[in-house]
Amino acid sequence: MRGIPNVKRQCSKCPSMDAGRDDLCNLCRLRSIQSPMKYPFSAAHDELVRRAWASGGSNRKQLKAAITDATRRIGYPRHIVRLRAQRLGLSNDTRRPWTPAELAQLDRYSGTKSAKQIARILKRGFASVASQMDARKISRAVLEGYTRTDVTRLMGVDISTVNRWLQARYFALDQNKRISERTFKHFLRVHPELYSLKRVDERLFKALVFGDVAAVYRPPTGFAQRMKREDAA
Repeated sequence: MRGIPNVKRQCSKCPSMDAGRDDLCNLCRLRSIQSPMKYPFSAAHDELVRRAWASGGSNRKQLKAAITDATRRIGYPRHIVRLRAQRLGLSNDTRRPWTPAELAQLDRYSGTKSAKQIARILKRGFASVASQMDARKISRAVLEGYTRTDVTRLMGVDISTVNRWLQARYFALDQNKRISERTFKHFLRVHPELYSLKRVDERLFKALVFGDVAAVYRPPTGFAQRMKREDAA
């Protein structure tokens, strides 16, 4: 821009060339704002912080009011006061610990119910259930049954055909928006005229009907060698 020289300035605390008028880059400026030297805490300040967390106890509303009062007395930003409390080892963690019975229920319902449904059953928050599942490396995906997309792949039909089957009540979606395996197997037995095996994904169809494909479609002993001899002949 005319009248303003485009000259880069080096930061006084790091090699960055994006310094402003205060000779600091954005990162160093942020560090200086959050630095304890800018907001020094005396022993009296620390005592106010400790009293605030002690008076708040496990009551979140009461703790919030106590932090507000301590912030006003100290004269520092609220996040600086909370950061100081963290460095002092103070905590207001009021989360209910998980019991072995709840963990057992979590393992039992995982895969068949969504995290929201499990939270309602256990009377816990969604975030608590989701974080516990992540910590235990449990997938939050509902694995029981089939989605409409699964049915299209399995039967070799498009989504409109699956929707017509749903409207005709050949099968129904459960609360997880999935079709149960039992219901879908019943559909295959009762309505064979509605689908053609020519379009069916053979591998998935055998897995659905017989279970373990490898166990069902295991070649007999010597099958590969016999096929090689027949090809050679």
